[in-house]
Amino acid sequence: MVLDRRTGQRGGLQHPGGCCCVAPGDHCDLYVCRHDVKSSIICVATLSSSPLARMGATVTAIDAVDKNIKIASIHAASDPTTASIEYCCATAEGLVKEKRLFDAVISLEVIEHVANPLEFCESLSALTIPNGATVISTINRSMRAYATAIVAAEYILRWLPRGTHEWSKLVTPEELVLMLQKASVEEMAGFVYNPLSGEWSLSDDISVNYIAFGVKKGEASSTNDREANLS
Repeated sequence: MVLDRRTGQRGGLQHPGGCCCVAPGDHCDLYVCRHDVKSSIICVATLSSSPLARMGATVTAIDAVDKNIKIASIHAASDPTTASIEYCCATAEGLVKEKRLFDAVISLEVIEHVANPLEFCESLSALTIPNGATVISTINRSMRAYATAIVAAEYILRWLPRGTHEWSKLVTPEELVLMLQKASVEEMAGFVYNPLSGEWSLSDDISVNYIAFGVKKGEASSTNDREANLS
């Protein structure tokens, strides 16, 4: 059983790990399951909220667009396994001002769309409790990613509207690790899409889509790091 630090309500899960899920993308479930990051979850952007709720999590889903929240609320209410999701029109930065805390923060396919990725990562860190988890998925700024995620997906296959992704805003794994200074990145994996089965799978290839799992340093860890730097 786990405890939602905001409501005090218990969820029927075996491992602690409340999450702030910041972004859409059903393929994230693979990584979430792998690390047992399930419990009190806040999803920024709403597409990931339903799959996570079906996994047994207590989910709060947020989106900056009120229309998206209303549509997602109607959709979730039709399924008993997702009817408990709390939807809010808000941003991660807004939740920081409310001093909300979560066992884990999950940001999926969002960081490549924000104006300031570093400040965004700082907000995610502020929402995470010490020793809590941070999970971020995005697209690598590589030539292969440009060819597949932009040229192919947007201009040839038309899976996404043209201009959905800007090359200059894509974040490399190395840059993401530096941005997540307060969350020690412990594992990174790539996502590979199989067009024949229509399914995503984890891969060692992080040249296009990838996801990072980190743990926010607790007070003891931060103190030890400072002492080590001074010595």
